[in-house]
This record gives sequence, C-alpha cells and structure tokens, in this order.
Amino acid sequence: MPRASLSPEAALWQAPRVAAARHVAVERIRALVAELTEGRDLGVLEEPRVNVLLLNLALDRRMGPGRRRHRRLVMLETFRSLLGGAPRAAPDAPLVEEFTARAARARDGVRPLLDLTVADPARCALGWDPAELEEIVAAARSEPSRSGLREAQEAVAGYLAGRGAAVAPERVVLAPSSQAAVALLVEARCAEGEEVLVPSPARPLELPVGSGARTVPYVLQYDGAWRLDQRSIARGASEQTRAVVVASPAEPTGALLGPGDLAFLEELCAARGLALVGDETFADEALGPAPSVAARRGCLAFHVASAAGACGLPGAGAAWIAAAGPEPLVAPAMAQLPVLARARCPIDPVARRALPALLGRRERFLGQLRARLATNRATLATAALREAPWSLLAGAGGWSAVLQIGAAQDAHALCLELLDRGVLVHPGYLYGLPRNGFLVVSLLPPPELFRGGLECLEERLRDRLFG
Repeated sequence: MPRASLSPEAALWQAPRVAAARHVAVERIRALVAELTEGRDLGVLEEPRVNVLLLNLALDRRMGPGRRRHRRLVMLETFRSLLGGAPRAAPDAPLVEEFTARAARARDGVRPLLDLTVADPARCALGWDPAELEEIVAAARSEPSRSGLREAQEAVAGYLAGRGAAVAPERVVLAPSSQAAVALLVEARCAEGEEVLVPSPARPLELPVGSGARTVPYVLQYDGAWRLDQRSIARGASEQTRAVVVASPAEPTGALLGPGDLAFLEELCAARGLALVGDETFADEALGPAPSVAARRGCLAFHVASAAGACGLPGAGAAWIAAAGPEPLVAPAMAQLPVLARARCPIDPVARRALPALLGRRERFLGQLRARLATNRATLATAALREAPWSLLAGAGGWSAVLQIGAAQDAHALCLELLDRGVLVHPGYLYGLPRNGFLVVSLLPPPELFRGGLECLEERLRDRLFG
C-alpha cells in the first residue's frame, strides 16, 4: 500500500498555512520538511518525497496538535463496526506514533526484517528492467522544451478506453499522486465546514493542512466478502456533503464496486448534486470486472489512478484525474481543475513526458505482479484450510489482505512483539479497523519471505492462545 506522500515542493508550498494554523514561524515548518524529505528508492523515476503521516506526527509532537490532528481523530472516532453499528473509540495518537516510530527504526536497523508491509514492488524483486526505465527517462529528459501534456492526456484516455470508458483527452488532469489528486478534488468541491464521505476501513485520506473540509466515514462491511454499505452512505450524506469518495479495489480490504453499487452511487450523487470520486489506483489487479466511474454519465464523476498501480511505480510521481458526466457539470469543473492542479500539486515535467511510454510498456510487469499477488493469496488461503490462528477476510483485488485474529487479541501489542522478532505487519487500526482483532499484510513480498513472516506470526499467535 503506497504511503501517502508529497513532493518537497508541495509540502513547502503549504508551509505558510501550516505555520499560521500552529502559530509558529514558517522557517520551523520548512526546516521540518527538509528533515523528513526522503530520497529516491529506485534511482530512476522516483523523486524525493515527504511522508505525510510522519510529517503530521512530527508537527504534533514538536509544535502542538493544531487542526489537522483533530480532523484525523474525528475521522477515526466515527468509524462504525464491520457490520454497522455504533462508532468505535479511536486509538490514541501516541499509540499510532509508537508503532510508526518502532517500525521506522526496524526498517533502518541492521537486523534482517521480514517486512510484510512493503508497498514498493521494486523492493520485492518485482520491477521493470532498469535499462528499459533508463531508456524511458532519458527520452523524457532529452526534450526539455516539449510539454508532453497532450501526449500524456491521450495516453490516459487510451488506458481508460481499454477499461470500457470513453473519455476525451481534454478531460484529463495530471497530478503527482493519487492521494494528491483526491485531495485536490476535495479542495475544489468543498468550502470551509463542508463534508466529503470516505470509506472505512481504508487508507486515511490526507487533506492539505488548513483545509476546512471534513471527512465523514461510511462503512465497508464484511459478510464473506467486502461490500459497500449503501445504507451507511445514504445516512451519512447531509446538507453539507459535497462529494463521495470510493475506491475499487479498495485498500487494504480489496472491496470491489459492482454495477449495482455504481448505479446506486450515480443515482444518489445525481439526486443530491454530489461529485463521485473513484480512486481506481489498483484496478489493473482486480480479481473480477472493475467498471470505472469514468463510464458514468448521470452524475459528475472523477476517475483517479496513477502509475503506482497501473505501472507498479509508487514513486513515479505521475497520476491523473479524468472527468465524466453531463457536460453542464463537467465544463465548470474542467475550467477550475487544471488551474488548481498547476498551483497546488504540479506534476514533474519528466514524469509527464514519460507517462505515455510507461502506460504503453506496462503489461510485462503487470503479469509478474499479478502472479505474485495470486501466489501469496494462495498461501493465506492454504493456511486458513489448515486452521491457522487467523481468518482471511478475502478481498477482490489490491496489494494487501486483512487478517482477523480474534477480538481478544491486542493487535498493537502483537505487532510490537513481532517487531522484536524481526517481523513487521500493520495493526488494523491504522486503517480504521478496531484496535483488537485485525492485522493488515502486504501481498507483495517474495513468496519465501511472505511464508516466513506468516510462520512467525502463527507461532506468536499460538503462544498467546495456548501458552
């Protein structure tokens, strides 16, 4: 699951607003951004970036909570259970900070680590041929005077045509990441105090610091498969709601929207004047048909995806928005979005010029990726058949899996114990699941490492259950 991140330039652009919200000098914010800027992982396409979660935690720890932390806690506090019901208590922010800090130290340490949270295929012996990437980047860099915008828009339109959605190139807007694209759409749609409905459990939506929009969770429920809770969405929509965010397949659950779900969402959004925002970053790895919101015509809809899922390059710095729906609704949006994107989150020119080649050559890599995901899913299913001490809450796509380990099991404490044994897994509460009973694992690691990590997890759980 790709980490939410910003380019250093985008983070620095927000520095004055962050400083004003926290009543500190802007130089302190800029210094913290510089401190937390991470370098390239692949050394080819990935650009320096700032991890949003670590930045927010550092801001809270050093400069006081401010408004951003309040919104994050509100979102967690309003999470409903997997089958609906009352909101659950949010995990304490120190809990999240403790796990995040321990995990970071483990990744940076000298001790070997079985990392079952990894989100970058290149770190899992899954990657493009370096020579091919070098060729693509060299070609993109060789024409600095060429914008490449039209070619990138046409490449995205061709990609969507392959998924059964006809979108004109002029309706495509580029962004550096899918998270940035969704945040940009929320900013465009929501004024101070207005709301956007977001799924839970899911990757947290990181809005720009100082944004006045509120996120209101709706439920993804599990009844043998992860499903959209339509009643939860209908109940959550209020006079202040301006957009509904969906993901298909969703991370980490793998929930996949079917035709019935999309018809319901289209009708709801059309009736209430809402925008439908579909994060389809992992649609290429769906296990079944994954119709796109870009094919909807009854409401204003925005498809969002990126080179992270489509090409397996989380740090490529290339994502896009494609607008669909009635022309009277799309035209005003397209008059605003390109201007806002250039001001808030401009895409790197090299990434923009490289995007057509990346989309055109991705199939060989995707074949390897799909095989890896299938192998590790089979390992989890086999473990369940031999009565491993967890249940697999099966999804229909994505790069992650949710494991249920029993309501009495404190996932936070278990994950810290596993770290002491050289195994890293995510507690479910990082994604809005209850603190007790749920873990999230990445399906990307090499199969032998994946099995080794699961064996350590099984051993520790059996020790806890049987002594």
